[in-house]
Amino acid sequence: MEFYNIINEEYMNALKFNVIYPKFKIEIMDHYENVLDEITQDISAEDNGSISINYQQGVRRSCSVTLINTDKKFNPNQNGKIWINTKFKLYLGLKIKKTGDIYWFSQGIFVLTNPSVLRDMSKKTITLNGVDKFGLFGSETNFNETEGTYLVPYNTKVKNIIEDILLLDMGNGYKTDIKKPLIDFDIGEQRIPYEIKKAPNSYISEILIELGNMFACDVFYDTNGVLNFTKGNENVGMDHYSSIWDYSDVFSEYYSPTLNLDFPSVYNTVKVVGNNPNDQIYEYTAVNDDFRSPTRVQLIGQKVKYIESSFCYNLDRTRDFANYLLRKYAIVQSPLDFQSSFIPHLDVNCIVNISDKYLDYINQRFIIQSLTMPFTSKSLIGVSASNTANIPYFEF
Repeated sequence: MEFYNIINEEYMNALKFNVIYPKFKIEIMDHYENVLDEITQDISAEDNGSISINYQQGVRRSCSVTLINTDKKFNPNQNGKIWINTKFKLYLGLKIKKTGDIYWFSQGIFVLTNPSVLRDMSKKTITLNGVDKFGLFGSETNFNETEGTYLVPYNTKVKNIIEDILLLDMGNGYKTDIKKPLIDFDIGEQRIPYEIKKAPNSYISEILIELGNMFACDVFYDTNGVLNFTKGNENVGMDHYSSIWDYSDVFSEYYSPTLNLDFPSVYNTVKVVGNNPNDQIYEYTAVNDDFRSPTRVQLIGQKVKYIESSFCYNLDRTRDFANYLLRKYAIVQSPLDFQSSFIPHLDVNCIVNISDKYLDYINQRFIIQSLTMPFTSKSLIGVSASNTANIPYFEF
């Protein structure tokens, strides 16, 4: 049997075996994400394809995957499966040797950017390079560039702005994205406090990111190709999140850890000041005074980051944004880079526990910041994570 995005005891136990059986799959899609072709056999084992995932606003996922193209069936042309705006979905999977079951985990829906066709003696391949669907709104694909001044009126509902952007006509009768977005309900019902204005030669993606920053929300496409607009600072502390994997230096899935301490980039105080000339000036200072944090003011002294923002339209918003920024700065203060065995359900902004005697970690909680996921059985997963002990906790 095949299971999709399911984590159970059989799957977790299989990941702990000395020998595991990775699987890879590509689904070629049309514009509205109907599957045109499913590819498992034509994925090149010689070329090291990968998926890169970074915890950030906008485009989070990019990929490069090479297909065997001996019979030219994947050659790019307007009448074939590979052309401008082709979408494809990537899966990493694990086969259970005893039962033959396969556990598939979607890694996102990608838009083709710059495919590369190679003929080298008898070797004939095509490499699919892509970004997640957020790229349809930005410079990654150069669609949805503004040709004139683009205005979003004051007092427009957030959910209406997002839904209208997704349903923008691409000029050929196709809507940009017909999938219903996942919008935080309370945020979606709010109205923007000022007019958003974008000059010519900018991108619609900038409006979505400005909305996210305006309401301290994360805006990104998830592993199933759905736009998410969710409150970012509801995750502060991450205490209510369980670990998706427990790493230990006594097991084989954890390799070559490197702890990087970037002291100059540490900030434990963020002061935000509104700079909207048409409104009252608001300001708020967020301070890391959490007794659990090794970078708290009381321990190392105060390091201040000063930010001016045009969308701090009231004191509550200014406070929330300052706290949000303090979390963002704190979350990257002590990244731990390591290599992981093949664990296909890993994702950014998720918790893992790490036990490492050399680094004095005992079930220390880390947040995954970035991943490099191999699309080949030859490579390990590259992980960069941040210690949650450095993340201040705020009461709202």
